[in-house]
Amino acid sequence: LRQAAAAAAEAADELKLGAIGLTTLTAMSRPTRQYYHARTAQPIMPQLLAAGYDSDDDVDEGWRLDRADAMLDDFEDVTLQEKAFMKLWNRWVFEKPIQADRDLPRAVDAFAREKAPELHRANLRHNFLLHLFHLWDNSLLAAAHVTAALEIVDAAAAAADAEGKAS
Repeated sequence: LRQAAAAAAEAADELKLGAIGLTTLTAMSRPTRQYYHARTAQPIMPQLLAAGYDSDDDVDEGWRLDRADAMLDDFEDVTLQEKAFMKLWNRWVFEKPIQADRDLPRAVDAFAREKAPELHRANLRHNFLLHLFHLWDNSLLAAAHVTAALEIVDAAAAAADAEGKAS
């Protein structure tokens, strides 16, 4: 009996349950786990995990744009300007998705305002007009929207031309 009591006291001293506490003992005896990034399989630092990082939240969809560009380049019956315009439009729509048909007039207006200098520089106004006609033909735009978008592009072109002549 004395041996059992001595062994129990010795075990209690080793565990130091009174001084350390059970939670610290559990934490000390738990194995350390290594977590890995879901896409790259690289180890994730514990500091990132503690901050709430989740590698599944990382989204890299750039490959879709590259694939779409490559597919456009494969077309042989499309001019280089048509391809350039469609790449410009696709990239813009990828960055600013259009959720519904009713949003298209505002999206076209925003595209015209943002990309007007580039459309003028690359001489893509005609391709933009054809695209607007296609949207109008499919009842996605009204004639007023087509006119408004072209006025934006033409105003930017006039401003760029005036700036070029002043320089």
